[in-house]
Amino acid sequence: MTLKQIKEVKKKTNIEIETFVHGAMCMAISGRCILSAYLFGKSANCGSCAQPCRKEWFLSDEDGNKISVGKKYFMSAKDICMIEFIPQLIKAGIDSFKIEGRKRDAKYIEVTSRCYREAIDAYYDKTFSDQKVKKWKKELSSVYNRGFSTGFYFGTPGSEGISYNKADNISSTEKVLAGYVVHYYPKAKAGSVRLDHMSIKIGDKIIVEGKYTFIEQEIESIEIENKSFKMGKKGTEVAVIFNSPVKKGDKVFLIRERK
Repeated sequence: MTLKQIKEVKKKTNIEIETFVHGAMCMAISGRCILSAYLFGKSANCGSCAQPCRKEWFLSDEDGNKISVGKKYFMSAKDICMIEFIPQLIKAGIDSFKIEGRKRDAKYIEVTSRCYREAIDAYYDKTFSDQKVKKWKKELSSVYNRGFSTGFYFGTPGSEGISYNKADNISSTEKVLAGYVVHYYPKAKAGSVRLDHMSIKIGDKIIVEGKYTFIEQEIESIEIENKSFKMGKKGTEVAVIFNSPVKKGDKVFLIRERK
């Protein structure tokens, strides 16, 4: 539905309205796509979409000759991002905003929910500004996304709503597994980390994730056998000060700019 149609529904009914404001978009209106069901027997409307729209496609004529269209992902919709239009959505009478969260990691959930919470609060305390929108969009671009569009809010999207060149994540940063917590020392607020996969150094941004753990911080110190080092190399076990308690088995990820 367009924003104009949403306003009409709200005007003529007493029902509460929730709209989707951020995350993966189906290329079909209202998600009524039958491609997955037709090709793979997996219904998108039953939560089992195989996402054939994210595959590379080509066009051919009746004789089977391929028609060059220049770009391959011409059915892969960009993600919807409506954070700059939060004031308009609130004024339209929308009661609740929905953000994609299924199969997304804790970092994605933290960033998206916080940015939209801040945007809503900024509208009500009259501090909503272009500068804040720029900051929020930069943060949202740092986590999983396929590029952003406004979906169907302002009419049926055209070519600007399609991610032609890539159907997968184009976030500005990436999360790379560095190692695992093998022990935590509560009094020292430090943990031993076995660097099975990546080296780390002072100043690096890391995320620690576990069943009950989510910490994002910068590495301020590294010790090996009670001696300070600027770097912990892959294959070694190092001691790191953590801002909050961690548990044995928690994963330690390095956050870095995507190459």
